[in-house]
Formats: sequence, C-alpha cells, structure tokens
Amino acid sequence: MKITNKIFILSLIFFAILYTVCTIFFNKSFTAGVLCGYMIAALNFFMLSRKITSAFEGKIFGALAFNTQIRLLGTGVAVWAAYEYLRVSMIGILVGISVVPLSILPVAIHHYRAETDDTSDGCGGSA
Repeated sequence: MKITNKIFILSLIFFAILYTVCTIFFNKSFTAGVLCGYMIAALNFFMLSRKITSAFEGKIFGALAFNTQIRLLGTGVAVWAAYEYLRVSMIGILVGISVVPLSILPVAIHHYRAETDDTSDGCGGSA
C-alpha cells in the first residue's frame, strides 16, 4: 500500500473519532467546521501527493509551475467560503485542517521503523 494511502486512512480514522466526540460535546457550528476543515485538508493533501508523484516521474514544470499558488489560493478561498457562507466555527475549521498533518508523523515513523528493522509490518524483530 502506498504511503499516501496509509496517511489518508489513518487521518480518516482520527477524523471519525474526532467528529464523533465533537458531535457529542460541541455545538453544530464547531462540528460542521471540523468536517469542512477535514475535507479541505484531505483534498489539499490528495492534490499535493499527485503533483509530487508526477514531479518524481519527470514532469517537473507541470507539477511545480502553478500548483503551489493555485492550491494555496483554493485552500484560502475554501476556508473563507466555509466561514463566511456556511457560518461554521473558525476554530473548528482549524481543528479539522490539522487532522491530516498530525497523521503524517505516525505513518512516517512506522514506515521508517519498518525499513530499518527489515520487516514489512514495522514491529521489529526478524521475520
């Protein structure tokens, strides 16, 4: 399984737990903000991973020419539109956006340990 898929699956698990807790304990504006923030971050991560993959395949100009600015502008517009038109909590949006970056580190550590331990599951020991 590709590492980007692992990151996406782990972030989806974290999001499901977070969304359930927010639904129980917080108001609807905050919960909707978490949902919007996660959707924005997941789309941004998906677009970034596709462009980085194409850059490593030799399509440097197409991957880097306008992608960074367009993604940043699109993310900013999506956050502004969610806050302005959907009337969701800005703190909720920021919490939702932070789910994907926070799930990158555990996957990276697991991937690194799996490579250094010479195992495919990352649990250590000999296979």
